[in-house]
Amino acid sequence: MASAPINHLERLVELFPFKKWDWSSLSENPCITWSFIKNHPKLPWSWKGISGNPNINWQIVSDHKDQNWSWKALSSNPGITWQDIANHPNQPWDENCVSSNPSILWQDIVDNPNYKWNWDNLSSNPHLTWDDIKQHVGLSWNWVCLSANKNITWDIIQSNPNVPWDYCGVSRNPNITWENIKSARDKNWQPVSFFKHPNMTWDIIKDNNLLDYIFNDLINENPNITIDIVKANPKFLWDWYALSAHKNMTIDVIEANPGLSWKCVGISYNPNLTWQFVYDNQDKKWNWEAMSANTFGK
Repeated sequence: MASAPINHLERLVELFPFKKWDWSSLSENPCITWSFIKNHPKLPWSWKGISGNPNINWQIVSDHKDQNWSWKALSSNPGITWQDIANHPNQPWDENCVSSNPSILWQDIVDNPNYKWNWDNLSSNPHLTWDDIKQHVGLSWNWVCLSANKNITWDIIQSNPNVPWDYCGVSRNPNITWENIKSARDKNWQPVSFFKHPNMTWDIIKDNNLLDYIFNDLINENPNITIDIVKANPKFLWDWYALSAHKNMTIDVIEANPGLSWKCVGISYNPNLTWQFVYDNQDKKWNWEAMSANTFGK
């Protein structure tokens, strides 16, 4: 083998290079490092995918100018900073994608008012704070994205009733609790968002008749679901593809419960998957395309 792999995905690629990988997704996967790409030059890497890989930085791009970089993917790559963009203005950066880049800071935006920022895309920026937003409420924000922003709390929403909060976004906000929802029943909540919400436990969903909702199958993706809940509720129509991919269904859980209806297609997405488990179960029907996008908990 060309190099000692440093993570599960790289080890799997070395062990099974001829499987049906999705090379675009694989090239973009944060588990695939630049050193691994360099050490395996004969593999069919996608340069569009590599351009979106967060392990890529400007120095790598600059040192390999002859490669077929995707400037749209580079523009939104968190490994590329505003300083990189500003220092190389003649490159074909994409303004919309730059506005989606999570490495962009509010100060970068303030210091460059003439840049063609896409405010719709900027609304999803993880660095935005309420102070940033409230000083510029009149901008063309996407209020669905802002309402879902992890930096926006229920207290902020309640204290600013004249702001055009969007309850489709608020329903997805990770700070929202069931108590908040009950205290504002007149709002246009989106129950479909509750099933996957980190603050919605099985007991809350069950005790408030949310299981009667048409999209109750999304409960399979709730981050609080455990194997104990699944086994204690055998009459619920569990989706074993979704459960097999669930972050709480570790390899230890799967191995300890061989009689359950685990699906290898789902396990292929599971962030707890290990190269050893795949190697020891080569007879299973693995989904290599799914595994290409699996970030293995990274």
